[in-house]
This record gives sequence, structure tokens and C-alpha cells, in this order.
Amino acid sequence: MKTFFDYIEPSGKLDNGKITKREKIYQGMNGKYVERFYIENGQSYIFKPLTNTDQLGKEIWAQERILLNLPPFYPKILAHSTSNDPEKSWIILEDMGPLLHVFEENTLAEVVKLMVQWHSFPVGELAEIPVKGPKPGIGHISKAVIKKKEETLELLKGYYISEDLLHKFFTKLEKTVFNDEMVLSHGDLHLGNYAKTKTSIVVLDWEHVHLNYRHWDLYHLIDMSHPVFPKNPSSELREDILNLYCKLADQQGAAIEQESFFKEYFLFSSVFSIWMILLISSDLLMENSKWPKNQLHSQLNESLISLAQCLNKI
Repeated sequence: MKTFFDYIEPSGKLDNGKITKREKIYQGMNGKYVERFYIENGQSYIFKPLTNTDQLGKEIWAQERILLNLPPFYPKILAHSTSNDPEKSWIILEDMGPLLHVFEENTLAEVVKLMVQWHSFPVGELAEIPVKGPKPGIGHISKAVIKKKEETLELLKGYYISEDLLHKFFTKLEKTVFNDEMVLSHGDLHLGNYAKTKTSIVVLDWEHVHLNYRHWDLYHLIDMSHPVFPKNPSSELREDILNLYCKLADQQGAAIEQESFFKEYFLFSSVFSIWMILLISSDLLMENSKWPKNQLHSQLNESLISLAQCLNKI
């Protein structure tokens, strides 16, 4: 009887002689492709080579220590390599079928229902859980934005962002220490990492799971821009999702004071969006940026819209 290892070459690549069909899904940061492959009986699976060397073994750890204790809103890892060589590292996941990445209130509401569950996970039992994700923490981001205050004011003046609101923002930011409550965070919950299937909502790519603020996942869900997965956040949608989160978290026993939670979110979102705007603006000046210029301009515009909406609520 064949096992999944029979479909993988010793080099850690799919064996074209053993599979019947393969389809590229997306390309990772290191150039390797995540693919759907089919075997003799017509069954399909997802082949995911290691796309980021720093994440070796982390997705497997996340499933074994965390995800198996939660409802099945994620694709299960069915097999994985045993090599410590990043070039030969891979996992095979169940195929959840076609995924639709859509930014709409119903989808966000379903993701929030799941988010509250993983935010309620008892992290005290996980001594080895990472405390850092793929991006700098909000403390580092805040310091970086404050350090570039004059550059930020000059840059945003060209995009008709209110200078009065920006000065109010910086005054507030310089006095703020964000709530220190840490929860289990997905870590990289942009629109490409959650999707609709024919029957449910799935949350993908758990290799960046770590401890972080509640606002981290919420910002990525609502306001984090991405060059490949566009979204159109609005003040109404944002407040609806935050209201739902507070209601559901309260049902899980979280002591959230809604007014201060909202105010902190608007500040958190503003500083994160400014940091993103600075990064995107820098990428636009590069001749050989990873992303096409038209996608970066769209991402910049989304970040500016989110920033303007949140600044008005500080």
C-alpha cells in the first residue's frame, strides 16, 4: 500500500512519475510553489515545500500542540518530511477544494468567531510558544514611526491626510503603552490566509503563530493591506467587526472594556498603517521591487484609506 512518501522524490520534490496531475497554487517567498497534486484514484492533496527557512517545523508544531485542540477550520497536515535540511522539507495537507478570498462582512464575521476561539486558547500550557512573529512588534513599529515623524508628516501631506489629526495622533502615540495582555495569535492573518470554501471558512498557514495583542489579528483581518489581495474597509464594517469581537470575547470570559478597546484599536491601526505606508512608499522607489508598481499603488491607496478612517476615531 502506497504512503504519501511514495509520491515525493528523495530531493523533497513531487515525483512526476508517481502523480497524475499537478497545479501551481502560489509561489512562496523563496520561489518554491505550493501545489495541488492528484494520485491514481483521482484524490487531490496540497503539497507545500518549505517556503521560508526560518519556519522549519513550525507549522507541524502548531497543528500538534494547538490546532488539534480546536475545531477543524484549517487544512490538516497528513504527512511531512523528517529531514532537517530546509531544501528537502515539505508537508502534505488535505485539499479543502477551491478557495475564495473575499473581503466581505459575512466572511469577516465568521473568521472573528473562529479567532475568539484561538484567542481563548490556554497559552500558559505552551512554554515554547514563540513571542515574535514575521513582523516587528507594535512597540518596535511605534518607535520607528515616532522616529520618522517629520518624514511621515511631509509624506502624508501629499495625500491630503489632515495635519491636525496627525499631530493629535503623534501626541497620543508618544504617551501610549499598549495593553500588555497577550493571546494566541495567528500572526499573519491577511486576506490570502483566510478563505471561503463551498461549505465553510478556512484559516491557512499557521507557521507564524505566536503570542501577541488581540489587535494584531484584528488589524490583519480588517485593515492590513496586501498587494495581491485587495480589500475595501469602511468605518461601518470595522466597527461592526470590532463590536462582534467584543461580544464574543465577553462570552468567552474576556474582560474587555469596549470603549477603551476601540480607542486602542484605532491607534494601533493608525500606527501600523503609517508604518505600512512608509514601507510601500520605499518599495515604490525601488527599480526592482518584488511587486508590480500598479499593485503597490493599490496597496498604498488602501492603507491611506484605512489610516484616514482610523485617525478620525482617535
